[in-house]
Amino acid sequence: MYVNGFVSQVDEHSTSSPNTYSTHFLPSTFPNFQASSFREKIHNFQRRRFWKSSINHRSSFWHWRVDHLVNNAGIARDGVFKNVEQISDIVPVMDVNFWGTVYSTHFALPHLLKAKGKIVVIASTCGWYPLPRLIIYNASKAALISFFDTLRAELGWDIGITIVTPGVIKTKLTQGDLLQPVPAESAEGCAKAIVKSACRGDMYLTEPSWIRVLVPLKVFCPELVDIGNRWFSRLKIKSSFLSSQSQLKVE
Repeated sequence: MYVNGFVSQVDEHSTSSPNTYSTHFLPSTFPNFQASSFREKIHNFQRRRFWKSSINHRSSFWHWRVDHLVNNAGIARDGVFKNVEQISDIVPVMDVNFWGTVYSTHFALPHLLKAKGKIVVIASTCGWYPLPRLIIYNASKAALISFFDTLRAELGWDIGITIVTPGVIKTKLTQGDLLQPVPAESAEGCAKAIVKSACRGDMYLTEPSWIRVLVPLKVFCPELVDIGNRWFSRLKIKSSFLSSQSQLKVE
């Protein structure tokens, strides 16, 4: 279903439950996206109507219950912030990565509470590690982590929430010469780890496992991380993943 530049899909395939819903968004007209107050109001209305009608229709008409919600929305636009010509160029990143997830969670929440279900959130390592040239992507994923940490506290033990922070995973988003030397995990391997983690009721999951070494590095050696990131941001990168001329990419 096309909703104002978004391709939206409810995925009913799951290895853990027949009633698991996954949300995906793909850019359709993002490169030509122009923000205006009127269009934003129409845009927000259409998104709310789509999510509410989609979830309510499936749960009531087909007498299904929503046991699990997997929020897997993700696009990225790389480049340094000082080169952004207009804010409307980067608005879709936050719209898809953050607000798309918030909308689906909002309308699925009453059904999940009834089923004592689970929410799986695909955030990113970039949500807590400030990788240069992905500033809005990083901010959107950091917002996700903060949102679901707070939601978990508000809901108590009624719903399980697993926040996944993938690092380098072999997807279209990480294609390019730059990341070839970096150990990457297959998408299939990451998916299996996510299912196992959610079934265990884990609060967090970081894949691949070697990415976890960045946590103590950032906590105990912030100056070292800052120096490395400053050096990295000044590289002349020729890659399909990190390029100042690149457009929106889908995870």
